[in-house]
Amino acid sequence: MKFLAKTFVTITLITTYCTSVYGQGDTTEVTYIRPFTEYFYLKVISSTKIFSIKFKDIQSDASVREYKPSDGSFFGFGAYAFDLGLEVSFRLPTNTEGAEEYTESSAIDWQAHLLGRRFGLDFAYQDYTGFYLQDPEKYYKTNAEDRAFRSDMKVNSLSFNLLYVFSPDNFSFPAVFNHSEQQVRSAGSFLLSGMATFSNLSADSSFILLTDSNNFLNNIGISHITNNTYGVLVGYAYNIIIKRNIYIALSGAIGPAYQKSTVTDRIEVQDINRLALARDWRIGIGYSNPTFFAGFSIYYAQNDNTLNQIRLSTNSGFFKMFFGYRIREWGVLKKSIFDLLPFLQSKYHAGSGYYVD
Repeated sequence: MKFLAKTFVTITLITTYCTSVYGQGDTTEVTYIRPFTEYFYLKVISSTKIFSIKFKDIQSDASVREYKPSDGSFFGFGAYAFDLGLEVSFRLPTNTEGAEEYTESSAIDWQAHLLGRRFGLDFAYQDYTGFYLQDPEKYYKTNAEDRAFRSDMKVNSLSFNLLYVFSPDNFSFPAVFNHSEQQVRSAGSFLLSGMATFSNLSADSSFILLTDSNNFLNNIGISHITNNTYGVLVGYAYNIIIKRNIYIALSGAIGPAYQKSTVTDRIEVQDINRLALARDWRIGIGYSNPTFFAGFSIYYAQNDNTLNQIRLSTNSGFFKMFFGYRIREWGVLKKSIFDLLPFLQSKYHAGSGYYVD
């Protein structure tokens, strides 16, 4: 029951705009992207959530403190039907063999990555309580393990990333991340995205301990940071196809971001406004054919903020492995969500055919 109480369900609605081709003249669609409009699929998933907080004194490369929650490993299942995808994952118990005392973080980590041909949306809501200092023996000569877990540290973060793909005719995110179709020829596209992140980091005592005063100079006493970040990123994505069925997907974006922060320490509350860089990237490697698909994917986003000579880095994302099997549709499975909600259907002309984006 203890395990079940700590298990939470991560539901990812992967809204993939599937391809429906009419006519024989659309050579672009045949050449670059193969739709699987007559198939649904089932898959198994193993994933790890990525989340970390890093403090670094900008005057000393050696002064770095990185905090992570306890392991966030998940196992679950997914399905794609009616032009919609659903994944349900359950948190696995942490392996504490050999650990005399181990405390699990309290965690809610909901992530949705909705990738269509022309548009995409990344959404994340993360609420963590309790963090482990990484490699505490490097920083403390005595009682390193006792200082490793900070039960008082809390992080609450809400983030959005809206993505626009400039070349949806030849390039497909769904083919390599949602697998509702197949990229059969290498192609790429420029990307444009707008992002917003709202985060709150707090602790009962200072993030930087008094014993660290020599390493972090004048930054002792900070115990509460709120940060709002708004950015515009530009990037490029490319799907490399090898022998039609093997794919390597690479995507990256970077751009300026405006940050509005409030920092609370023992003496005062400071408001800080500044420009910074925001960046994210995706990697997907796998095999896909009309019968099955398998591989792994990674999504990683990083935001840096400079506060009182400290560089605060917040990193989030996931690592996912999967195996899926496609089955030909029959009966009601041939229906689409667009049949029930036709206002969601957006068509645009491509050669002599039309397809849903």
